[in-house]
Amino acid sequence: MNTKKLKRLRTLLFLLPFCMVFLGVGCGDDESDTGVSDNIGEIIAVFELKYGDSKEIISKGEIIEFSITDVEDSVNVDCSVTDFSNNQDGPSMVRVYSYLQINRQDKIVKIASKPCGALFYKNDGHDIQDVNDLINDLESAPANLNDSSYFVDAFINLFGEGSLIQNTPFRIFMAKASPTNYNQPDATVEDYQFVFIVTSKN
Repeated sequence: MNTKKLKRLRTLLFLLPFCMVFLGVGCGDDESDTGVSDNIGEIIAVFELKYGDSKEIISKGEIIEFSITDVEDSVNVDCSVTDFSNNQDGPSMVRVYSYLQINRQDKIVKIASKPCGALFYKNDGHDIQDVNDLINDLESAPANLNDSSYFVDAFINLFGEGSLIQNTPFRIFMAKASPTNYNQPDATVEDYQFVFIVTSKN
């Protein structure tokens, strides 16, 4: 097994048990809608976005343009060294939220990261490929062949439950984010960069 794949598997092994221990399989979201079906759906786009930019997605005859209007960041601790044993709901309160404007209209979608924040956005030119590789690893995992719920549970544990874009077949998930309130408490919305995943109902 090459070093890159081993590193991804270590990331998966670190994150999956963490969510399962503190929050139960599925890592319930405190504010986003929780209507995640038994099927995540088809992944139609993985893209980067920062404040001041926009991204257009075209799928199934629909065009959706995303732009960031605001960010709310409560990731003010390092969860890997924080003791949540006396506060089982603690990790679910540690999240970053991005508010996305849809098609330059008044419609705003609020997307929550997984508990304890999204995976860290490195801005090294490989962030999108990293997310695609993680998804491919989940799809090819032996457990996925024997358990139809494995992919959904593992995907939600890595990327949160996402948010439905009303009146469309699409759902959007936050895969990566940077900075965090923990490592840059004086960050403004202009400093934040994200990787998002858009899926569509089958």
